[in-house]
Amino acid sequence: MNENEIQERMRADNFTKNNGVVLRAINIGRTNYNKLAQLRRALEPDISKPDFTDCINYLALEELIILRRCGDKLPADVADDDVDEIEAKLSSKGIRLLAGKISDDCVRA
Repeated sequence: MNENEIQERMRADNFTKNNGVVLRAINIGRTNYNKLAQLRRALEPDISKPDFTDCINYLALEELIILRRCGDKLPADVADDDVDEIEAKLSSKGIRLLAGKISDDCVRA
């Protein structure tokens, strides 16, 4: 195994761990939306902004979280909106994942 392969494995492991951390952090608000800017700052320096954004993107694409813009409360997308201007809450699928009823290989819950 070479250095690049080791780095790729470490990145993949960090991605699944970070996804679980971010998902649990969003769940703190339970039924309320949480401002991602506040959650991101709370998770620094353990999770960088690019890694946090990567997690939010993945969790949203997998429909584990629901995103909306802070200002007008319209649906948000990481590709179109600044992550610091978005708020999120868990979807029913995200709640089931944290409850252990379903699994996702990219989320260490």
